[in-house]
Amino acid sequence: YKSYSALAEIYLRFKKFPEAIEAMIRELELNPKQPRRQAQLGGLMVNEGRMEDAIERFRQALLENVKLPIALMGMGKAYATLGNLEKALYYYKRLRRYHPANTKALEAIVKCCLDAGDGQKAEYILKDEKNAHKDRKDTYHVLAKYYLATDRKEDALNTLNDLLVLDPENIEAQRL
Repeated sequence: YKSYSALAEIYLRFKKFPEAIEAMIRELELNPKQPRRQAQLGGLMVNEGRMEDAIERFRQALLENVKLPIALMGMGKAYATLGNLEKALYYYKRLRRYHPANTKALEAIVKCCLDAGDGQKAEYILKDEKNAHKDRKDTYHVLAKYYLATDRKEDALNTLNDLLVLDPENIEAQRL
C-alpha cells in the first residue's frame, strides 16, 4: 500500500486528481483503517463531483474516528450538494457538538440553509445554539453576519449588543 500512497502523493503534487483518486482507492483497498486518508479521498471525490462515492469514504472514516472534523464537514458538504438539507445539517451540528470551537460548522449551516432557500432554519439553529451556550461568542458573530446578509441590520445590532454585554472587550463585535 505504501507504493500506492507514494503514487497518490505524486499525483496530488502535480494536480492530477483523477489519477490520485484511483491510486488512493488502491491504497485503501490494501489498508482501509486510515480515517484521515479516507476523508482526504472523500474530499477529492467531492471536488470531482462524485458525491455518492465521497459519502461512502467519509462514512468509512467516521467508522474509525467518529469525531474526525474533516469527515464530518465533508459529509455535510456532500449531502448539501445532493440537496439533502436535513442530513447536511445533522453532520454540521454533530461537528459543532464534538468540536465546540469550530466556527466553520456554524458558517456552513448558514450557507447550506441560504442556498436551500430556508434562511429561517439557519436563524433557528443559531438562536438555539446561542441560548444553549451563551459563552460561545462565535455564535453571536455568525448570527450577526446572518442578519447582515439578510438585510436585518437592527437584529444584527441587537445581537452584537448582547455580545458586548457578555464581553465588553470583544473587538470583533465592535468592528462589525
